[in-house]
Amino acid sequence: MATATFVLFACCLAFFYVFQKCGNFWKAVRSINNHPGYRTLLAGDGALANLLPPTPGITQGRNSFFLHKHR
Repeated sequence: MATATFVLFACCLAFFYVFQKCGNFWKAVRSINNHPGYRTLLAGDGALANLLPPTPGITQGRNSFFLHKHR
């Protein structure tokens, strides 16, 4: 019973943490008047972002700067 209570408590904490981070993100976007641009979880110049394929909201993928420059 104690394990189930701990798991429920951990899930609630994780939910509220994600909820707070989303609220902070939306507040930051609103503060720059929804300036256009890519909003991704991983920075475009990071090693992990360059290894993953393009995934909306996660990463733009390899060579994204070059590909978007020459559209």
